[in-house]
Amino acid sequence: MMAKDLYERRRLYRAQAPIRVVCRTIEDAQVDLDPYDPVLALPEAMQIADLQSGLDQELRPLWRQINNTYPEIARYLSVQERKQELLLHALIDAGLHTIESWPGIDLSEGGVSFHHTQLFAPRQAVHLLLIQSGSLHVAATARILHCRENAGDYILGTEFVCLREHDRQAIVRLAQRRPAQP
Repeated sequence: MMAKDLYERRRLYRAQAPIRVVCRTIEDAQVDLDPYDPVLALPEAMQIADLQSGLDQELRPLWRQINNTYPEIARYLSVQERKQELLLHALIDAGLHTIESWPGIDLSEGGVSFHHTQLFAPRQAVHLLLIQSGSLHVAATARILHCRENAGDYILGTEFVCLREHDRQAIVRLAQRRPAQP
């Protein structure tokens, strides 16, 4: 990696937070797929969250119109939406407790670095789920940049290949709340 590329990656929003990372290898041909593609076999709760996100995008213009015309109703609907969000996050968290995962160490818009028990080859394609209970549920495809041995396990550095915009924004929001130390 060239020094300029490394500098540009370092300028991205970064976070250090207790994030669980679920990592599994995928075929090279799958790395360009949408991370929520059914071929990648996401847990059902993550698929539901993805569908809800799509519906939220469709409803956004209607929300604005209701908010401008009937602010009281908009507040009520906002509370109802938040309740649905909380239930969905609880469902995702409960479903993913059974999946093997490792604590995250560094997250940015460009990728994630984390501990793993398995050795990976550079450029290996992987499918990632990034989970922070109640707030962050992100799916991404990535490539392994490096795999370094560290006290009996490995530290993997990855670069996202496919990451949806709403997931990138969720990572930025997390980084703004819990920025990485320089």
